[in-house]
Amino acid sequence: MDWGGESLEMAFEEEHVYTHSFSEIGANGVLTLILTHLLQSSSNHTYVRNPCFPLGYSEERDGVLYVGTGEVVFLIIGYL
Repeated sequence: MDWGGESLEMAFEEEHVYTHSFSEIGANGVLTLILTHLLQSSSNHTYVRNPCFPLGYSEERDGVLYVGTGEVVFLIIGYL
């Protein structure tokens, strides 16, 4: 498995080698999906808290400031 910026590549061997590329679910695509979801879920569309970004990290995209809260651990634990 290779998780690149734009796609996820998977390969494995049973009797023959099988490979498949899943476009748009690479790291960049997943980040875009997460940021879109956070923006749509937020009441403030210029400043959005992002639990996946480290505390103190911020990134501006299309006029929206995404500010890291470092709470991704709490999100993961909630799914276990």
